[in-house]
Amino acid sequence: MPEGFSVDPHWVSGYGILLDEEHGNIDDIRWYAELYAFPHSAAYTGLMQSLATPVAAYANSLVDRLTTRSWTIEKTATELQRAAWAYLDKEEEHTQQLSGQLQVDRDSNAESYPASGPDLPEIEIPEQDYSLAFEELSWLVAGVDWFLSEQLGWSVYQDVITELLGNWKALDAEGDALINIGDATDVVASSIKDGWSTLDEYWDGGAAQACGSYVGALTEALGMEGPLNRTVGDLYKLIAAEVENTMLEIARALKLPTKDIAIELDAYGQCQVAEATEDALHRAKELLTAAKHLYEYAQNLINAINLVVERATEFLESVRSVEGVSALDEDAVRNLSQLSGHLSKEQADQLDETVADLTDLVELAQTDNWSEAPDDAFSVGDDPERAGA
Repeated sequence: MPEGFSVDPHWVSGYGILLDEEHGNIDDIRWYAELYAFPHSAAYTGLMQSLATPVAAYANSLVDRLTTRSWTIEKTATELQRAAWAYLDKEEEHTQQLSGQLQVDRDSNAESYPASGPDLPEIEIPEQDYSLAFEELSWLVAGVDWFLSEQLGWSVYQDVITELLGNWKALDAEGDALINIGDATDVVASSIKDGWSTLDEYWDGGAAQACGSYVGALTEALGMEGPLNRTVGDLYKLIAAEVENTMLEIARALKLPTKDIAIELDAYGQCQVAEATEDALHRAKELLTAAKHLYEYAQNLINAINLVVERATEFLESVRSVEGVSALDEDAVRNLSQLSGHLSKEQADQLDETVADLTDLVELAQTDNWSEAPDDAFSVGDDPERAGA
């Protein structure tokens, strides 16, 4: 062997086998994203329709990234197993081209590396999100909405209730899926990184150094998926929780006056109600108007966080280019943090954690790690036994 070069081919082939297994794990994570990270159309009604586009855009971006990672890992796995046979002077008998694809036999003497086992639990989405109290309110209001609309000038049922009756648990579940995906990619990235630390002891030279740089860039890219997906997942869950709380407030505000109005209408008819229940109707209109404000707050909250979700999606693309500036900027973080004044202490604490994660992402966007993520397969080169630098 030339000076500055050393190799134990069985450790090289073993690492190639490890990468092949991790390629399968990334494919599983991608399949999981396709199954759970995209919006379920039946659930996205009312206000939720405004979230369908950014949720789908983020899911598409995620799947595209995982597809690229899977392909590069698979091809690199094949290249390392081929290189191991080349180091053993047995490449010709153990590699062949079939249908344009390089087929490489596995080395029965390959050293073993522990592969990861990312946890991807099944996620169930309930058919409906709203509570029984809100469901009861729905049919109560529907029965007297003609009267309420005349008194208020807007439809309680159409403008408030039907707008909020989307399946918000679906968005919460999609948040859980992204959190699981973030954790799973962390596990795979650690496995690939730890495996390289082992191989580094048994392979030295120019090809080994090139492979080390390649694996470093690959694990850096995979490592970003964890905090990014957990942050966006937390945003989804925050939106779902806040809208559900708003729905319950609306239910509490509307249920009693609506029931009273229904009783009066049933007993006296519309004309007599206005005279017989003037004070009660005045109080009911105040409550209904307050509930309308709750609805508007929910819509404003969704629009604000919707913007952050869109910016997180744009962030993935903008930082890939030299001129690209992260759309997920300090203003977005500050705007999100200002929402904490409208939330409960528990929700505000959760939001503070989310803002901290977003701040980390802003700092991450100032690096060039995304632009260095490999999108081509690794090659040992024409001289796999060359000396290192």
